[in-house]
Amino acid sequence: MLDAGRAMLGAARQEVGPRAEHLVEEIPDAELTADPLRTVQRLAGVAGLALDAGLTTLVRCHSGYNRSGLVVAQCLVDRGLTPAAAIARVRGGRSPWALHNEAFAAYFTAGLDIAALLVGLDP
Repeated sequence: MLDAGRAMLGAARQEVGPRAEHLVEEIPDAELTADPLRTVQRLAGVAGLALDAGLTTLVRCHSGYNRSGLVVAQCLVDRGLTPAAAIARVRGGRSPWALHNEAFAAYFTAGLDIAALLVGLDP
């Protein structure tokens, strides 16, 4: 059902049960380059496809604040929320400390497409 999303992601995939799978991508909890920003967009797209298919979806990272928060917030924007509303929803659902990485919040506020283009200009 999510084959197109998995194909576009290219993530490491592990079956963990008859109706569960685990997709893994490495995203640093630091300033991001264009490639990890695009990975966030692809992960958000796969999460959205899973939600559209009626699947329960878990997005996680080591601490559960920044990287996973960025993916979930992007998924919410893809579904029609404004960046500010998406950040507020992530913080309300996880913790006021979610998306506390200032660079991540700035990427998200600018838009991940624009952020990826801008960080790609750095020498």
